[in-house]
Amino acid sequence: MSQHTPGPWHKLNRNRVSRSGQPTFDIMAGSGGEENWEMVADRVDGEANACLIAAAPEMYDLLKTYVERWQSDSVIRETAIALLAKIEGNQP
Repeated sequence: MSQHTPGPWHKLNRNRVSRSGQPTFDIMAGSGGEENWEMVADRVDGEANACLIAAAPEMYDLLKTYVERWQSDSVIRETAIALLAKIEGNQP
């Protein structure tokens, strides 16, 4: 599996609406001004979905750090390891 587009990711409102009437957002990646950003996903329905997707790289980094630093075995750690495997495409 290839690497994800590095963050930060941003939600960008282009004032469009979906067929259901929800606002749609583009998810862009990059630093600096919008002119330097690249498209990650377009026409994501709903602001809540766009916010969640835009936070994905940071959530991934936090989860990976947690798994690497957690010392004891626990159900939470095992769940985190399984989630990382799913994100990284290593799940059967």
